[in-house]
Amino acid sequence: MIPPPNVLASRLIFGGLDAVSGEVFARLNHRSGFFVKGYLGAGKINNGHLNDEDFPAGPTYSNTLSSALGHLGYATIDVGYNVWRSAGAKVGPFVGYNYYTQAIDTFGCTQVAGSTPCSTAFPAALLGLTERDSFNSLRVGLSSEVMLTERLRLTADAAYVPWVSFSGTDDHLLRQLLLLESAHGNGVMLEASLDYYLTPAWSVGVATLLGLEHQHRQRDL
Repeated sequence: MIPPPNVLASRLIFGGLDAVSGEVFARLNHRSGFFVKGYLGAGKINNGHLNDEDFPAGPTYSNTLSSALGHLGYATIDVGYNVWRSAGAKVGPFVGYNYYTQAIDTFGCTQVAGSTPCSTAFPAALLGLTERDSFNSLRVGLSSEVMLTERLRLTADAAYVPWVSFSGTDDHLLRQLLLLESAHGNGVMLEASLDYYLTPAWSVGVATLLGLEHQHRQRDL
């Protein structure tokens, strides 16, 4: 039986997820003004924890703590046209697609509150829960580039995300419980990078990404 949407039966809270990733970026500009750009990245989640709350678990509330490790991957491709160009700057709209996936495994089980289900000691290396999530997004936005110096370039993108599709699974291995979740929504993505040209065709840089989303969720047992 699926509980009513306004009844909180269980909650998974992942925290302290530290990840390190590497990324490659490419952009092709045509003399007509059209451009294609994209990036591909992957990384490792090397630290974190999970609080698994149940309301109630048996007769009482339960809160358990586990360690978390995992990996992630993502890719974006955009196609656009520079409506304004000068010797050191470009501005143009684009449409694109973004994909993001993450896999998190949790190990061990320590009872924080309540008396079940981890009241007895569990090995720290015991795999208790796996989380698999993926996002597919359509992007519509504006891209800008400006050369700050002969070798230093600032790039900023602002994109509206009119369509986001989310799917995820929570596999509670110790309880033989599999939860499937799907969602759709919309949001915005803001990106900025500062790049230094090593050669006319190759550069290195640092970047930041901010994403805000509104989702409508559905969960099945």
